[in-house]
Amino acid sequence: MIYEHHFDSVIAAYKKDGRYRVFNDIIRERGHFPKAIWYGKYAPKNIVNWCSNDYLGMGQNQYVIDAMHTALDQTGAGSGGTRNIGGTSQYHVTLERELASLHQRESALLFSSAYVANEWSIIALARIIPNICFISDNKNHASLIMGVKHSRADKIIFEHNDMEDLEKCLKQAVKAKQTPCILFESVYSMDGDIAPIKDIVDLARQYSAITYIDEVHAVGLYGPTGAGYCEHLNLYSDDIDIINEQSQQVFRNCIDKYSNNVIFLASCSNTQKVIESLQSRMNVLNIKSPTEEQLEGIANKIISQENISLDKEVLTFIVKVCNGSIRILINYLEKFKLLNKHIDFDLANKVCTNISFIELEKYTNYCKQSNLKKSLNIINSLIVKGYSVTDILDSYFTFVKITNTLDEDKKYNIIPLLCKYIAIFHDIHEDEIELSFFTNNLIELLNQ
Repeated sequence: MIYEHHFDSVIAAYKKDGRYRVFNDIIRERGHFPKAIWYGKYAPKNIVNWCSNDYLGMGQNQYVIDAMHTALDQTGAGSGGTRNIGGTSQYHVTLERELASLHQRESALLFSSAYVANEWSIIALARIIPNICFISDNKNHASLIMGVKHSRADKIIFEHNDMEDLEKCLKQAVKAKQTPCILFESVYSMDGDIAPIKDIVDLARQYSAITYIDEVHAVGLYGPTGAGYCEHLNLYSDDIDIINEQSQQVFRNCIDKYSNNVIFLASCSNTQKVIESLQSRMNVLNIKSPTEEQLEGIANKIISQENISLDKEVLTFIVKVCNGSIRILINYLEKFKLLNKHIDFDLANKVCTNISFIELEKYTNYCKQSNLKKSLNIINSLIVKGYSVTDILDSYFTFVKITNTLDEDKKYNIIPLLCKYIAIFHDIHEDEIELSFFTNNLIELLNQ
């Protein structure tokens, strides 16, 4: 028997707070990448899908589609069961052998995604090696972070690409008689910078550490055969123990073949390092975020077409709080439409933010008054409501950017502090005490 009222109350609370998720219902149009049709609540609309992970449209490549048809005609749809029960597919075995050959390895194992590969490989390592200690770069991908978290193994975080700090962490693990495993990426997904891989390998040898590298953003772009940055540096199985990669080795051939037609959308914050390795093969298009004036124009058009009634200050508010995202802006307006009532500022504040900005404004004012007790009371009230450390820090980050409570100089100083706490304590260090440290730092900063 299912006690439905538990589910009903949770769903109602999410809808009331504006946190209820509605998935976009779309169909991609073959041959028109990246265009798609979005089936909205009122009518289908033609859209451009800029957030797809099918970066070069290879999911619509005729060679790929023909190969899939061939497999379907031979085997039918689906695997018929898990590998250990129904038998493994010869296609998968062949691909695993090809990947092992590419990286000059004894064997390879396919997962459903690179995220799953990272997460469950790390969990498996923790189960196989009981005294393992993961030593992780603090700018590692979320999949590595979640793998460490769910493994429940010991962990030490070292400063990004800082070899002195890494050596300190290795010494700490060895002193505790643990087996150190260094987790890092070759090309980091957010900033596009590259790890000092040879230095990490040298330290790993010195302290008998396992090396686990994520090459997802390097495979297909580096090395004579496109095997990644390790191949580029002539590092092989004796140097790196475990490699995670996404099957992108076709990228280079694809780029060479279609060099006059391919446009690469650089979404990382430092595009120059990506450009240096790609400029000879493709055009680079760096898309700027829309201005507030452009966002306001888009919002006004939707408000007019959908007959949404709202106060003028609400429009200013949602343009600021959408963080430059047209998708988020439209999502806010959809919520207003579904409410089917006039939207004032208080209602918009509840619908468009996970945590009330009114509460965050009170928190900021108490910090400005050096009132640590009242500041922490607000933080504790948010934790009691079920918000995580990351929820609170992320919401405060958005609040700081749009609030008039703080002058620009204070904002300029607060943002790096927030980024530090979000980066260091995201997921792995999810601990409420960090919010007390942050609050104390914030009070000092605001009263300098």
